[in-house]
Amino acid sequence: MGYADRYIHSLAASNLMDDENHCQAEPLMAAGFAASHLGGPGSLLMRVKYMDATARKDFEGNPENLRQLRKLWIAEVTKRGTARMWVAINSERDEKTAHYLYVLVAHESLSYWLDGKCKECGGTGLHEHRACKPCDGSGEAPIKHKGAFIADRIKDMVSELREMETGFAGVANRWMQNVRL
Repeated sequence: MGYADRYIHSLAASNLMDDENHCQAEPLMAAGFAASHLGGPGSLLMRVKYMDATARKDFEGNPENLRQLRKLWIAEVTKRGTARMWVAINSERDEKTAHYLYVLVAHESLSYWLDGKCKECGGTGLHEHRACKPCDGSGEAPIKHKGAFIADRIKDMVSELREMETGFAGVANRWMQNVRL
């Protein structure tokens, strides 16, 4: 069971005691430790994706978390896009174009990262007992955008989000392993 599964399981725990018989709170404590150790939006990413989103449909998630994450992610994409010189800025029009691009890429990449499953096969990679054609059996929806330039930037930022998630989960997992020793 990976960290994300343990995190989701701990959210539904009826007892958050922490002793030798009860360790359902460990993933929550590990998330707090990883957030304090890493800084950045890692904790908020996990909270929005696994706690507020579709993981638990019996309640509506906290929309403020998603608003805050969108704001942070737009700022992060703007920083990365500027550093990678996605748009050469020579005029006010270029600045507006760059801002539009950064916001578009931020929204699209975050939306895809939160729910990038193929709609045809439901993320299984199989449709009618065969490899799903739209996703080529991967279970992930293809990133489609009219322009290849924008689609490449969205893929790049989805990759960055996955790296953040993996890094956060790795720190949390290491903390949980050290607690048991």
